[in-house]
Amino acid sequence: MTPFRKSGFVLILLVIAFVPTSSGYQSSSEDRGSLLSDSLNGQWINDTLMISGTTTISPQTATWVLFNITETLGEENILQSGDFFTEVIPIQDGLWSWELSINVSEIECICLVQITQSTMDESEVLNRILFIGEGPHPPVLSPLHDSIVMIDGQATLSAEVMHSIAVNETNLLVSWCYSPNGACEGDIYNKQIGLQQNELSKTHELSFSIDVENYSLNDGIWKFEYQLQNPLLEISPTVSFDLYVDHTDPTAEIIAPELASEGDVVLFDGSGSSDGVWGKDLQSVWTIVQPDGIQRVANEDELNGMVLVLHPILSGNYTVNLDVIDSVGRISSTTTTLTVVNIPPLVGIETTFDKSLVTEIILINSGDDLDLSAIALDTSGDDATLQYEWILNGNQISSDKNITFTNLVMGDHKLVLIVTDDNGETGSKEVTLAVKDDSSYGSQDNNIRFLPMLGSLIVILIATLLIFRMKASRSESLPKWETNPELKP
Repeated sequence: MTPFRKSGFVLILLVIAFVPTSSGYQSSSEDRGSLLSDSLNGQWINDTLMISGTTTISPQTATWVLFNITETLGEENILQSGDFFTEVIPIQDGLWSWELSINVSEIECICLVQITQSTMDESEVLNRILFIGEGPHPPVLSPLHDSIVMIDGQATLSAEVMHSIAVNETNLLVSWCYSPNGACEGDIYNKQIGLQQNELSKTHELSFSIDVENYSLNDGIWKFEYQLQNPLLEISPTVSFDLYVDHTDPTAEIIAPELASEGDVVLFDGSGSSDGVWGKDLQSVWTIVQPDGIQRVANEDELNGMVLVLHPILSGNYTVNLDVIDSVGRISSTTTTLTVVNIPPLVGIETTFDKSLVTEIILINSGDDLDLSAIALDTSGDDATLQYEWILNGNQISSDKNITFTNLVMGDHKLVLIVTDDNGETGSKEVTLAVKDDSSYGSQDNNIRFLPMLGSLIVILIATLLIFRMKASRSESLPKWETNPELKP
């Protein structure tokens, strides 16, 4: 056998693999038409090929082609073709009996006759494999498996066998090689399997098993070919298929931090997981156990490919598990733990009236009311469980979020707000309430207003006294004749 010949014969075998070898004369109960025949695969014909059946499709649409499939299939291998059946007999409305006769007296081959009828929506195709000519002919294999077979340990493959003569002993010739890129790399291996039947027959079904251990198959793509040899040492055309071997468990890997704070966005990266030669084409399942003991599967909003995006709102330990599943269903798992640290609440106080934040001192007129509200910033998971304590001058006076003060006595009062979250962490804010008498503010204002006036009066008084003093001094210093004219010389 020439290893790994490129043969179009494989294509036609895959086409006919699932076509029944016989079917009864009956009309279809479905909307689509049916093209049926009782003629069997594997008939040996010398002069005239005759095949008959029934159809529910208008006979005028029939066409037929006779292919030589001894080696390859293609337009160059068309031996004969034509339109219409040789004979058509109406049976009932919408059902016809038909017969096709083809002169094959000058033909020697393993042949395929293909009859096609077309409807408005689709085509019906009938295939039959025949031995034509003197013979004997090589056997024919029609695989009952796909052209790509996946295996993780062992697989059983089947094929329909057709002989031109009845036999009960055959040899299955198997060849394989490692072919990750479509061509063989390294050695080509061969194996011969003897097959026996209890009785002579022309058609039967064979099965054989492929085990990764017995065939020494590592993970990857292997190209397989097999042929059937009859007792006359005639060998069937080659059947080829690719065997995808995945016998090794995938590897699960998580990259993630060990510590975070409440409200953080934490990424668990599983993109490092792989399936060996099969790469990273894996399915993933993320499972989360929260600090409160609730176990859940990650929802779609938390997933971005192989990355889990977690928004922890509870403090404590999160256990995150990743299961990766490869194409044959093998599973691997890995687990990591995330410790989430609680964040104490941030506390502030605002006035209810104008929503302004209080800094250090609140000035209050005696007799006025004061409405205050607690402001606490914490993770979203803790908001509903926050506890409030208002302490005035060392005494707890309220546990509500809002508080109103009335009739506070004059003086300074120490007010403390303490907020506690569900983990016992606390935050606080301290302010001073300064209560003053409203009238005292008025008296002080009046005194202040009179100070300039008082100062002016004092200045005027001092100026008057100085003037009188200066006049008196001047009168005492004049000579006597200046003051008494009779004394002048």
